[in-house]
Amino acid sequence: MTFPPKMGSDILRLDLQTGQASVFMSTPFNETHPVPSPDGRWLAYTSNESGRDEIYVQSLLDDGGKWQISTDGGSRPAWTRGGREIIYQGADRKLVAVDIRLEPMFQAGTPNPLFDPRARVQNLQAWDVSADGERFLVNRAIETRGVEPITLVQNWPATLKK
Repeated sequence: MTFPPKMGSDILRLDLQTGQASVFMSTPFNETHPVPSPDGRWLAYTSNESGRDEIYVQSLLDDGGKWQISTDGGSRPAWTRGGREIIYQGADRKLVAVDIRLEPMFQAGTPNPLFDPRARVQNLQAWDVSADGERFLVNRAIETRGVEPITLVQNWPATLKK
């Protein structure tokens, strides 16, 4: 397979029946972190087409529908079960939730900040959300409390004789 020369990252589609890959999205921008919806009809992904990373959803069918989900930057989207919600990491590194309606037509709600996961690794997917959207798993450093001082008594048998 030959790809046209360009500057951005593209999203490919792999046909599991034939093993053939084809270009799904090719633009001068970077499209990364593609995640299909649970029903396989939609693709959430990160793109910098607006000048900064934002979350978009595009139809995987040929109807060409496309929506920007994030409003203040975002990356690394994840769908919850049934496609009712998209969780992503905002530009400020906080996790953000957006309610999604897939029927009768695609609609996205207002982004709602959740919490700062204080993830250990900032440039990788260091978190995941449960299918029901109620629990999160975050790779983060263990917080250490102040260390208690240790008292070392040497030659303690001599002390017992006194």
